[in-house]
Amino acid sequence: MKIRSGAVLLLGVLLVTAACSTPPAKTEVKPSQSPLQVMAHNAELLVDQGEKLFVDREYSSGREKMDEAMELFLQAPEEWKGRQEYRQFLNRLTARVADLEEGVDDGNDPELLISDNSLIKLSPNESRSLMGKVEKEIKAIHSSIPIELNENVTNALSAYTTRFRDSVSRGLERCGKYLPMIRSVMAENGLPEDLAVLPLLESNYITRATSRASARGLWQFMKGTALLYDLDVNWWLDERCDPEKATQAAAQHLKHLYAKFNDWYLVLAAYDAGEGKIERTLQKINGTTFWDLSKSQYLKRETMNYVPAFLALLIIFKDPANFGFQPPSEAPWEYKRVEIPAPVDLSLVAQHLDVSPEEVQDFNPELVHSMTPYYLKSYSLKVPASASDEVLERLKTLPVTKRVALRHHTVKRGETISRIARKYGTSVYSLQSLNKISSRKLKKGEVLLIPAREERGVTRAPTEKRLASTKVKRSTKGGKKGAAKPVVYKVKSGDNLFSISRRYRVTVEQIQAWNNLKNNRIRRGDNLLIYL
Repeated sequence: MKIRSGAVLLLGVLLVTAACSTPPAKTEVKPSQSPLQVMAHNAELLVDQGEKLFVDREYSSGREKMDEAMELFLQAPEEWKGRQEYRQFLNRLTARVADLEEGVDDGNDPELLISDNSLIKLSPNESRSLMGKVEKEIKAIHSSIPIELNENVTNALSAYTTRFRDSVSRGLERCGKYLPMIRSVMAENGLPEDLAVLPLLESNYITRATSRASARGLWQFMKGTALLYDLDVNWWLDERCDPEKATQAAAQHLKHLYAKFNDWYLVLAAYDAGEGKIERTLQKINGTTFWDLSKSQYLKRETMNYVPAFLALLIIFKDPANFGFQPPSEAPWEYKRVEIPAPVDLSLVAQHLDVSPEEVQDFNPELVHSMTPYYLKSYSLKVPASASDEVLERLKTLPVTKRVALRHHTVKRGETISRIARKYGTSVYSLQSLNKISSRKLKKGEVLLIPAREERGVTRAPTEKRLASTKVKRSTKGGKKGAAKPVVYKVKSGDNLFSISRRYRVTVEQIQAWNNLKNNRIRRGDNLLIYL
């Protein structure tokens, strides 16, 4: 769900009922102010920081600040949330961030099907010709969402049968895996089953698809929005990538939008742009339909294209063969669940199941680091449906020594938790969770548990000697004796520098140095040089 304002727009509409007037100027926090006023002030300061980052075109970092601001409201005591003052603060913050987000256009992941320039503009004669070809077919189509055919829809239909044909084909190949589950969830919530087409537009049915705006998963949730629907997003888990949980969250959101707009075209527009934007624009133009909005020039081109794009894909989806596509071919997603004591390495689970670690990861795309979270006592892991009950019982009773490979690090004078995390290619949050420490201050002589790295599907801890030699060996790029051999790794959807570093047993810093990367940003399709 792209909702460019992320947590902000949705949080506002769930907890408030009306938009607020122009915000008053911020004042300095005084000791006499209430805890609620202090919280609101701190949230405003975070948004100030986010705005400055936007000015510097650091959009991802800016959104993180705005997500932090909204999390302050999410974590507020329940008794605050019924107070008028709370709703006013929240409304003001929601409106402000929505306005900031409207000015941002940092593009989408290339795997996504829609972008500002994605629709081909046909001539009037071409549009009428294509419209005539599909009008009869559309009348025979049974659709739970009405299909209106016009020039905008035929433009989109032309785009998806020519320029984006390959992308649509790949999406149709993948969608068969999730369609039964999505349709079932929609039916349970009293929603049209044709909404199962929406992930084709949002993510092309890629569970770990990530947009440049940091939206993730089949339904493209922003982090703040995910938190509103109780989806965990942290160093260990990103439940936006869990097909079932994200679909349940999407159903709740779509249900909410329909209760407000009572019009599926407006619901779809709000899903893309945020309901606050759609409400304000309707009021501004005194309009009642999506087509009124599309003529207003107040919406981004992406949102104006969004509903026609959905309708075009729905037409294709109803009869793929008529447009030269193969129908969905993948078998439905079938699996078993096993409650495994956490933490556990997926590579060790794969050994017991006699499958590849990648297959276990595919069943659990919400696990960020191929390992279940340390902070949970157990984890409900999805495994292939073919797994025998005997194997599942064995997994349930895995002893600690068989669940995860760990190593120890004795803290030296002057060492910080950040420095140790970088050394072992892990995160501060990971070390804090694993060692049950809340502070970043460490004592000399303190022993920390360190998550091991992966190699050839088996997780094991590298020795200090091996780490030291790795640094020297891999810093050599020439052809001298003992020099490391370079390989080229093509970045896949869902990859990040940490996951790639674990795969090849190198550090994030080494990958950055070899490829002249100034930060951690990589994109699907990038080629990275790795020295082994």
